Amino acid sequence: MRFLAARVVSILTLAVLVGCTETSTPPQPTANEAPSVEEPSTWETVEEENLNEAQVAQRDRALAARDALMGKLKKRLIEVVSTDGFPAAITVCKEDAPRLAKEVSKEQALSIGRTSHRLRNTANQPPAWAKALVEDKIADPTYLTSQDSLAALLPIRTGPICLSCHGPEDGIAADVMKALNEQYPDDQATGFEEGDLRGWFWVEVRTH
Repeated sequence: MRFLAARVVSILTLAVLVGCTETSTPPQPTANEAPSVEEPSTWETVEEENLNEAQVAQRDRALAARDALMGKLKKRLIEVVSTDGFPAAITVCKEDAPRLAKEVSKEQALSIGRTSHRLRNTANQPPAWAKALVEDKIADPTYLTSQDSLAALLPIRTGPICLSCHGPEDGIAADVMKALNEQYPDDQATGFEEGDLRGWFWVEVRTH
């Protein structure tokens, strides 16, 4: 039993690290968060090797924020699954993931989330600058600049353990399918195969 419980926790931990859920739409800063800025009028794609020194620093902040969000999600999932089991992770992803994304946004003075071309939660639309890239299913890390700001769209691939929630429906456990149907009646995020492009992290690093 101890081995089984540890294995379930391991599966869920890896699942969130490879993007088995999406976070909310871009968080809106409060008085205690990073100051709001006007939406840049245009974003232009720039090759990673052509990023200047300041943009490289912004890229590194974006990657650090992604890693921070994954760490927070991992910790929360382990807590819940250890006590309530695998289906409870569905609620964590729906209710806690957006909150954690806002926490990281506030802590690191940027905006971060996840999205997909096949959404589980219809509220998780991509930011305006990412919509065309998502529609084109861009498979490589992509960076855009506007004035002194940088945006990053970072692909997430479907790993073997992601299939527990995102694979073919006939391969998903009945209790998990029940939780998905209850929490996400408009779910489009099943039917993936290992190695498929599952979605993206998006990050915006703005100047103030």
